[in-house]
Amino acid sequence: NEDETLLAVAEQFRRREGQAQISWYPGHIAKAEKRLHDVLSAVDVVVEVRDARIPTSTTHPSVDEWLKNRNIQRVVCISKQDMAPRSAMSMW
Repeated sequence: NEDETLLAVAEQFRRREGQAQISWYPGHIAKAEKRLHDVLSAVDVVVEVRDARIPTSTTHPSVDEWLKNRNIQRVVCISKQDMAPRSAMSMW
């Protein structure tokens, strides 16, 4: 049942160690994560676009886990570089 799967994903998110605890988890996000996980079996490359001003905040915390043990290349692209301080860009 799709609703049970969504609830299970939400519960896993809430239990994740080291992450902020939340008391809600929108069903549309859980549904999108499930679909993304399913689609990963059919791709060779994942292009992740991050905002240069907040690069660590514009990634999903589960991307590494989703790509683990898969033969998928990961390309990280940085957008809005013109809006980020050069000192911040050089840090990563």
